Amino acid sequence: MKIFITGATGFIGRHLVDALVGRGHQLLLLVRSHTGAPDRFGHTTEIGFLGGDLTDMAAWSSPLKGFKPDTAIHLAWQGLPDYSPKVCNLNLKYGNRLFETIAQLGCECTVSIGSCWEYKKISGAVGERAELEWQQPFPAAKNTLLRIGKQTAEEYGVKFYWPRIFFVYGPGQRETSLIPHIINSVKNGTAPAVEYRGNRNDFIYVKDVAEAIVGIVENQPAEVAYNIGAGKSVSVARVISMVRQAMRCESDISESRSQAGKDNFWADISRIKKDIGWSSKYSFEQGIADTVRHYAACTEVDDKRQFAKG
Repeated sequence: MKIFITGATGFIGRHLVDALVGRGHQLLLLVRSHTGAPDRFGHTTEIGFLGGDLTDMAAWSSPLKGFKPDTAIHLAWQGLPDYSPKVCNLNLKYGNRLFETIAQLGCECTVSIGSCWEYKKISGAVGERAELEWQQPFPAAKNTLLRIGKQTAEEYGVKFYWPRIFFVYGPGQRETSLIPHIINSVKNGTAPAVEYRGNRNDFIYVKDVAEAIVGIVENQPAEVAYNIGAGKSVSVARVISMVRQAMRCESDISESRSQAGKDNFWADISRIKKDIGWSSKYSFEQGIADTVRHYAACTEVDDKRQFAKG
């Protein structure tokens, strides 16, 4: 299958590219600069690069047409972690144009990434039919983009999918995100700056997320929206404890002493399990251990670079 991807150099994108190449798909990645891109993904004949970004689609629509993609995967959301109305509206505009562009080029299937924060007042097991949030800029922009994607797909007679990802984590995540922050805090001997350690969320390992997206692309199931999560919640206090254990640092934080949380919800994954047979393969213990090893390896590389400079 020929697949065009935006946001391939991001956190989820890099893992998704690996998973798709492993399945034998031919990819074309939209990148802002060709410099270093082949080295980042490895020199492989299965990956091509298209220079440009979402602000000027006319500049690269012709070579994309020549590629003749069967499927497009839209991962990009520019400006993160800025969730302001201005940034959200820009991403909404870019997504709208992208859906129209790829549909006009004859792309038969589009997958655009959603978020669990699109749901309103979430608690307990959250299914795809739960009420959506329209007041806050980020979920409102995402939910509007979902509507636009569905309308465009219906107009052109193509498939459209919207995987809603819960609390994804793993190697390559932004340093300011919860788990990398906890890892860095433990490494530095400081307490993680987390207010509600009793919060319970659905943490899903990034490689599981990549496999779920691959499953949707390859199976093209009947529904549009699919939750991607582990299907259970874990408290932040437990996350801190597991990171400390993985880093061989004796934990002094327990569930009973954690501050009361405000959140406790998880993904109802019965729909995606039924339609494509997907569920998470990595236990939380495995995912945390892999993530800790990744950041430890990055630290060793940085230390060697600093030593060489000195």
